[in-house]
Order: sequence, then structure tokens, then C-alpha cells
Amino acid sequence: MARQLVASAPASYVAFDLLALAGVDLRTQGWINRRRRLESLVAWTPPLQLSLFTDDPRKQPSGSRR
Repeated sequence: MARQLVASAPASYVAFDLLALAGVDLRTQGWINRRRRLESLVAWTPPLQLSLFTDDPRKQPSGSRR
């Protein structure tokens, strides 16, 4: 049953920030540092996905601008 569900409704995990690692609270560190640590954690291949990031407002996906 579980295999049928996985096949019929595959899931993905998209990460954009790393708030803690190995019991260490990283929220006091800057976002850029946390993002770099997140990027280096695993091979980001489906179903694991790393959210897109740009600091250039012209390159942001539509709908993400404030």
C-alpha cells in the first residue's frame, strides 16, 4: 500500500534555511552563513531540493517580490 501511495503521489522536500545543526542553534548566525552550511549538507537531488536564491530583484521568480 505504501509503495502504491509513493508512486501515485511522490513528494519533495524543499529547504531554504538551516536553523539548527547537531543540536546547535544557528539562528544567531547570519542568513548567508546558515545558507552556505545548508548548501554543503547533502547532495541536493530530488526528492531533496534547495530553494532558489538570488539577491538580484530582477532575477527573482514572479510572485516572490514584496
